[in-house]
Amino acid sequence: MVFSCTPEGVLEYLSPVAMEAFGLEPEGCTGRNLGDLLHEDCPQGPENLRRFLRGDSASDLPRLCLAAGDGSPRWIELRLTNSTQNPLVGTLHDVTEIVRIEEERAELDTQLIERNAELRAQAVSLSERTNVQAMLVRISQDFVQAHTIDTGAMIDKALSRIGSFMRIDRARVFYLSDDGQTMNRAHDWFATGMDPEVDRVRGLDVADISWLIAQLRAGRAIHIPRVCDLPAEAFGEKKALQGVQSYIALPMTSQGELQGYIAFAAVREERSWEPELVSVLQLVGNMFQSARVRQRVEQLKGEFVASVSHELRTPLTSILGFAQTLARKPDLDLGTRKEFVDIIKDQSVRLQTLIESLLEISRIESGNRELGLEDVDLGEFVQSTCSLLQASAAAGGIAFTVDIQSDTDHRTQVDIKRMRSVVENLVGNAIKFTPRDGTVLVKVSTEGDAHLVTVQDNGFGIPLTEHEQIFDRFYRVQQPGREIQGTGLGLAITKEIVESHGGTVQVKSAAGEGATFTVSLPRRPAQA
Repeated sequence: MVFSCTPEGVLEYLSPVAMEAFGLEPEGCTGRNLGDLLHEDCPQGPENLRRFLRGDSASDLPRLCLAAGDGSPRWIELRLTNSTQNPLVGTLHDVTEIVRIEEERAELDTQLIERNAELRAQAVSLSERTNVQAMLVRISQDFVQAHTIDTGAMIDKALSRIGSFMRIDRARVFYLSDDGQTMNRAHDWFATGMDPEVDRVRGLDVADISWLIAQLRAGRAIHIPRVCDLPAEAFGEKKALQGVQSYIALPMTSQGELQGYIAFAAVREERSWEPELVSVLQLVGNMFQSARVRQRVEQLKGEFVASVSHELRTPLTSILGFAQTLARKPDLDLGTRKEFVDIIKDQSVRLQTLIESLLEISRIESGNRELGLEDVDLGEFVQSTCSLLQASAAAGGIAFTVDIQSDTDHRTQVDIKRMRSVVENLVGNAIKFTPRDGTVLVKVSTEGDAHLVTVQDNGFGIPLTEHEQIFDRFYRVQQPGREIQGTGLGLAITKEIVESHGGTVQVKSAAGEGATFTVSLPRRPAQA
């Protein structure tokens, strides 16, 4: 396609082929400057055209974008056949398709570069996650293979490994206090160059870090790349994290309840960790909590063995001692002999109760939940069972009341022997944990399709953090300054028996506020 123009770019001739190709009219071309035909997407076009026509550039003009008759952009290349004559004569070539292909290739090249960068980043991330997972596997193996459970030492070792790998400055473990009011710092690790004396705080009030606690209780791992960007409601957290640049907090839970958390802090510089890495690290919280539970179970088992030994030895010693005395001194007066026989009888009952508890646990362990259901009036049954405990309450100076809801049919079916142990255990615990001049109230009522047996006392109470644990085997609520006898099996057996009847047992209590246990049993019609 031929054209001719003046050295200033005024178009004198454009071949019909060119005009047809670009949709231009003759009257819209002749006499116009070539620069006026350029598309607006070619801002440098006029200047490049002038330089070319003056001979300031190579003979091949860089591509220009021409505005076609319909306004669409068309890319062209100009070549001059003479560069000294007037008019200038040359050819133009439509390279729109070539430009499109080159642009597509450039876009593909850009996408390829970006994708390669993403893949490299993913490879680095994957490698890092793989290394973290390998490290956690080693830590987990250490916990599993440990012959003795020293959870504290193992957690310290694990924090050192994780902290060094993540190149952080500080790692800590906090445990929730029994009253649920404080997060107590239990373990520390500091990177080389960090001064442990700078931050000596031992605990954090839960109320002061309520934003953080709310996130952790929801089971969320918290990743804070910039502590200074914490929301306004996290005022207490900002204060507690003064001097910290970046922060990670991982919840430690048991049966859905927050027990503590693990904190990783970057102090010397800001750090940002990938969400996938933070998610992997969440396994650490689960691992630490499992280790604590395992240690507690081992501890409880040891206490159980010691307790059972004590509980067996005490009545046996009494029985043996008083029996030997009766045998050696046949001339004892009748009153003394009767007293000794009563002691032997009481200790024998105590021994029998312990053995029955152990047999019940063995039955439960074997999966035998078969019940011997019999018709009973639950109100009369509970009243009769409680009458046997009246003397124990009176001896402890405790006001003991049994309240049976009147005008209500309490007839149902239960395994009498096992349900008696439930009532005896709950009422016995209430008496045991209630101080002199306290009160114990036992109520039998009906609500909807359920019979309710409620045992309420105003004794020492049970901390909220122990409400789930008290139904675990071997677990015993500790009272400071008081030695509480027992094997830690009573409530575990109670729960198993009640649930085998299709019922539930619930506790409502707080430290220092007494306790209320409610047994709910389905109403079963008496057999005809």
